[in-house]
Amino acid sequence: MDWGCVTSTTTLVLYMPGANYAEVSERLLGGGLPADLPCVIVSQATGAQQQVRWSRVARLASEERLPAPALLIVGRVASHDVEELSAKFWKRIGTIETYHVLR
Repeated sequence: MDWGCVTSTTTLVLYMPGANYAEVSERLLGGGLPADLPCVIVSQATGAQQQVRWSRVARLASEERLPAPALLIVGRVASHDVEELSAKFWKRIGTIETYHVLR
C-alpha cells in the first residue's frame, strides 16, 4: 500500500491490523500523517466481548494488542467527539436493555 496517499482527511479502516500496531504507526507517520491523528481499535465488534480502545497514531505503538478479529480506524472519524457520542449511545442502549430485562 502507498501510505503516502493517505491524508489527514482520509478515513482509513484496516481489517485485522495484526499484532504489531507499532509497524502500522510507523508506516502512517512515515507517510506524513500527523502524530496526533485520532484512531480507534475495535476488537470483536458487536459481540459480548467487544473492546474499544481510543488512541492517536503516535500512541499506537504502545497500545496493548486486542484480540482478533479487530478493526483499526484512523482519521477524524475516530475523534474524541465521536468517542463521547459513542459512550452516550451505548449508555442509552444499556439503559434500554436493562429496562427490558427488569420488566
